[in-house]
Amino acid sequence: MVNKKGFIKIVEAFLSIMLLLGLILLAVNNNRVSSKNSEYILQKESDILSQIQMNNTLRQIVVQTTDYSLTSNDTAFNSELANYTKEDIIGYNCYLKVCSPEGICNMNLNSQKHIYAKEVLIVSSQSEYNPKKLKIFCTKNA
Repeated sequence: MVNKKGFIKIVEAFLSIMLLLGLILLAVNNNRVSSKNSEYILQKESDILSQIQMNNTLRQIVVQTTDYSLTSNDTAFNSELANYTKEDIIGYNCYLKVCSPEGICNMNLNSQKHIYAKEVLIVSSQSEYNPKKLKIFCTKNA
């Protein structure tokens, strides 16, 4: 074979292009899986909040809450409401927080890389009108 060096260079270039395309496809596919996972978590959070909204007992607990500093991982938080989020989203820790409807409702989860949050306004129970904001925060288990 006369042009052996030329043929080897063509094969090297082809393999380099294939390797780059493989890495690009891998990166795009990982991003797509992450996006679907986010959609799933946000949907589960919406389901949890909707179920709490429709449950008279849980709604009453939220409306009667006065201490806005507590979250569902605090021992003073209502245990029935706190247990409602346990193991609903596998692989994630979820926390509830009741807040004033006018204020900012945040939670100190600075060490977490991905925090999924959703909120809903719970306006009243059957016996009283006392609007509260209920927010759920989910973070990936370590």
